[in-house]
Amino acid sequence: MHLVVQNAFHYNGNFPSFRQPTEIGCFSLDGERQFHDDNHQLKYLVMPRSITGLHMDLNKGYSEAIKKDFQKKEKIDTMLRWILTHQERVKNVFMTHGTNTIKIDFVCFRGLLTEICSTTYENKEDWLICATKYKSVIFLCAFDTEQDVQRREKMTERDKLMSSWGYKFEQYMVSDSQNTKPNTSIPVNEKEEYCIMLKGRLNNHTLLYSAEVDGEDPSYFRHPGNDPNSTRCYMELKTSRIITNERQ
Repeated sequence: MHLVVQNAFHYNGNFPSFRQPTEIGCFSLDGERQFHDDNHQLKYLVMPRSITGLHMDLNKGYSEAIKKDFQKKEKIDTMLRWILTHQERVKNVFMTHGTNTIKIDFVCFRGLLTEICSTTYENKEDWLICATKYKSVIFLCAFDTEQDVQRREKMTERDKLMSSWGYKFEQYMVSDSQNTKPNTSIPVNEKEEYCIMLKGRLNNHTLLYSAEVDGEDPSYFRHPGNDPNSTRCYMELKTSRIITNERQ
């Protein structure tokens, strides 16, 4: 299928209504990528006491790090397993008021939604998405394109090292429990993951989707006015090059 996408700057309509997502569950993937119906992989943000003289060696332990196997495709299996485990909860959350109808239009990962939404701003990246309709629900799953495969095959050792920095940075910034320091002496295990399940709404479309989160900010819950059920407590950690000019 060939899709023609207009430049985003040519769009003059209103921004579609997007309701703040609500968390309805979670799951963990351990160091062997095994599914666990719990939150044991949830990490907690630990901010440095001072950024003056701050030094984080992102190369530390690189040779011992346990790499994530991108050749093994999990598709949306982990998310489907959570749905099957919590069928009653899904029914209760997505039941239309006054009827016995379950209203879910799309099931997917958040990253796929991001990829679709950024299409109008990115004309150099292609994507391959499979849509499967079961009853009234459309399940979306991303697959590697030839461009993705070629990019991985051409990665140099330097590229692989740089791609590991984000994982090591996370290890410096989060701990396994509140009020404890991060442990950067152990090898990074890139296979571990913590995901939340979300209910969202985009215009008239109801979404059930999953999102990986890097950790939770405990300070969020210290403010009495903050909603304890909000997803604002979660954060995503990123590394970037040092910004040296306005064009970066």
